[in-house]
Amino acid sequence: MGTVHPLARYRDPGAAIDWLAEAFGFEVHEVSKGDDGAVKHAELLVGTGVVMLGPGEPGGPGVYVAVDDPDAHHDRAVAAGARITMKLTDQSYGSREYACEDIEGNIWYFGTYQPTTAPKGSPWELISSYMPAQILYVAAELDLAAHLAGGERETAELAAATGTHAPSLRRLLRALACLGLVTETVPGRFTLTEAGDLLKDGSPGSFRAMARLICGPDLWASWGLLIDSVRTGEPTWERVTGFPAFEWTARDPEGSAIFNRAMSENTRRVAPGIIAGFDFARFGTLVDVGGGDGTLLSAILRAVPDLRGVLFDLPSGLAEAERNLAGLRDRCETVSGDFFEAVPQGADAYLLKSVIHDWDDERATAILRACHAAMGPQATLLVLEPVLPERIDSPAATGIVMSDINMLVATGGRERTEAEFRALLTGAGFGSVTVTGPFPETELRMISARP
Repeated sequence: MGTVHPLARYRDPGAAIDWLAEAFGFEVHEVSKGDDGAVKHAELLVGTGVVMLGPGEPGGPGVYVAVDDPDAHHDRAVAAGARITMKLTDQSYGSREYACEDIEGNIWYFGTYQPTTAPKGSPWELISSYMPAQILYVAAELDLAAHLAGGERETAELAAATGTHAPSLRRLLRALACLGLVTETVPGRFTLTEAGDLLKDGSPGSFRAMARLICGPDLWASWGLLIDSVRTGEPTWERVTGFPAFEWTARDPEGSAIFNRAMSENTRRVAPGIIAGFDFARFGTLVDVGGGDGTLLSAILRAVPDLRGVLFDLPSGLAEAERNLAGLRDRCETVSGDFFEAVPQGADAYLLKSVIHDWDDERATAILRACHAAMGPQATLLVLEPVLPERIDSPAATGIVMSDINMLVATGGRERTEAEFRALLTGAGFGSVTVTGPFPETELRMISARP
């Protein structure tokens, strides 16, 4: 498994792709363009890794890429016009390195450095990867980030605040320090890092609810039975909880609240890129089918002031919608119902974000047919989902593949290839299917279809 490098942003991604290929020898793996022909997303192969590239303002701390021959690499970059910001230097840790700015001012570091302990993807790292997941879960469940928000604290203080065993809590905090989420300022005293702040509710980019959901006891136990799902093709969630996944959320208010908050956290992260990369202004009314607490719909409505919205979900999904819809009630209504049976009629567009992958083909088709029955001949179906490549030839697909396994054990659903989405939509009565490239900072693509 290779490295997926941080996203690099460019004002003119198309020109940047050509320059990066010439200057650094990057190979173009995938390029996605919008309706205007502008590059919206690209993936460039860098040795065994992948650089993700998209539109935006250049900047950031820079990207480090390991190369076999930094001297030859340096000369090639200079010949292409790169501005050297750190000359070729033999570092004390054994690497020969240089740094430069590209044509838009992004910083790149190149050198021979390779980690000497358990590189990413090594057998040990793969085998032990459950350990940091559980460390994150315990930190999220104890809400340690909130307890550290006021500044550094002694372990004994934190243990009293969280009802834990102080010596064992210190062991956990040391592990969090190794993960970069806290800093041990003096022995036994800890402070929160910028990354650790993301484990606090309300922080921009918070993933506390997602950690509690994905690493929590029910999904954890379901993954522990993965071998049974592989043998039978059936999800294991029901064996663990006694109920199918979405019946469980309807029966468990606390679990439902964690699920809804986790979905909201993820949607807040990806919504700006979706809104910037898709023209919602051409519609008069948009129904968000299975839209939960309205995080995405409210963001779209605030960005498109002439659009009207309908938020549609089960009552449990809509339970926390009011706070997101504040100030939008004159343009948005909430409707509860079952999307397997019927959805609100007569809108210009019907949006399903991360809904279809929860279900097998039969149930997914039932949802799509319910939408088809509600739509007029000029309406548009908008399906926001990741799209599996036909063949796995890049580590860039790791997130989608892991989500696919998660669907296998949890819901019985699946991620799909473009061909599988087209077949699913055709089977539900849709035509004129188009698929965009992934939006910035997400693997989601917009799959559009007409009745």
